[in-house]
Amino acid sequence: MLSSVCSIGLLNERSLHAALKDLYMTKSAESEVKIGRSIVDILVPPDHVIEIQTSSFFKIRSKIERLLPSYKVKIVYPVAQRKHILVYDKKGKKILANRKSPKKAGLHDAAFELSGLRNLIGNPNLSIDIVFIEEEEIRKNDGKGSWRRRGISITDRRLVSVKETIHFANKADFLRFLPADCPALFSNKDLAKIQHIPVHRAQQVTFLLRKIGLLEVKKKNGRSFIFGIIH
Repeated sequence: MLSSVCSIGLLNERSLHAALKDLYMTKSAESEVKIGRSIVDILVPPDHVIEIQTSSFFKIRSKIERLLPSYKVKIVYPVAQRKHILVYDKKGKKILANRKSPKKAGLHDAAFELSGLRNLIGNPNLSIDIVFIEEEEIRKNDGKGSWRRRGISITDRRLVSVKETIHFANKADFLRFLPADCPALFSNKDLAKIQHIPVHRAQQVTFLLRKIGLLEVKKKNGRSFIFGIIH
């Protein structure tokens, strides 16, 4: 059963989610449509669903499972390649700080979240867009945030621009997480060194690729697993 519920959920949308939804809307598309027990971001009749997910994939796994038998589902996930951080006062009116984050995210930063859908990857009805963006992260010095940020809360994310979109249509596309010059056999440390990423990020990549059936452990070298691509 389908029904339009355009007002439901819109008040809870952050700016980034709303902006990406606007980018994926077409003339024939409908926004905030109820399908059974689920409300989807975009429905392109008759059977294409687009879900914008700016946080954990684990939260939407059951929803996607319910949709896949009857709908072609595209999940859109933004990764902040560049980030500007704006800190406002408690009332949200005066800017106290404006700086560029030194962190530059890459495709490997999406591996952990994607592992939340590992049992669904490979379904012919599922595709995923990883959208690399430049964004503004809006913070407020309200004393309610994490102690790591000294009580400063993150209140919004705003899209500045889209830099690149990588489309995953099938399981083999996920080999893009490995470098083109990846050796036939490699450890997590090897992968981290080649891609200039922390070892824990390399571990998240190899975990994902193992769980979806693209990598296997070929042998062990001391305490390290040595991986190879499954052909």
